[in-house]
Amino acid sequence: MAAPNPDHVRTLDFRASADGQAADTNAPWAMVGGRPRYRPRRQVRPPAPPVEDAAGHDLRPNPLAASTAAELLTALRALRVWGGKPGFRVMAMRAGHRAAPSTLCTALKSDSLPSLDVVRALVEGAGGSKEDVKLYATAWRQIKMAEEA
Repeated sequence: MAAPNPDHVRTLDFRASADGQAADTNAPWAMVGGRPRYRPRRQVRPPAPPVEDAAGHDLRPNPLAASTAAELLTALRALRVWGGKPGFRVMAMRAGHRAAPSTLCTALKSDSLPSLDVVRALVEGAGGSKEDVKLYATAWRQIKMAEEA
């Protein structure tokens, strides 16, 4: 087997870490507590909030008009479109990772009423305000109470 070409060999930059041991700063991991922890491959910048509608044009969906779970989910899907249709990872980040991206995706694809926590994460993730969270929570409670009665 031929010797490796020195032009293709990755050089490592070893610097002393806080505990005095050498640390490989080019490695995709960091030693934390004696065990390797992988670093994220890319930095994700926080998304900008959605742009408000022009004066006299309120295109934000009204969840209080919903009387069934399907209608509330339609309003949630419309809110996501109103917010610029962010990706589910972005929505999870905006919501403070209160729900996983897969949970948000599954909730919007389903026809059943998600939990209130998931609804809150969907509204916050789509760029809704605190007032929007209150409106969607009220609509969720009305539907849930009607189902339970």
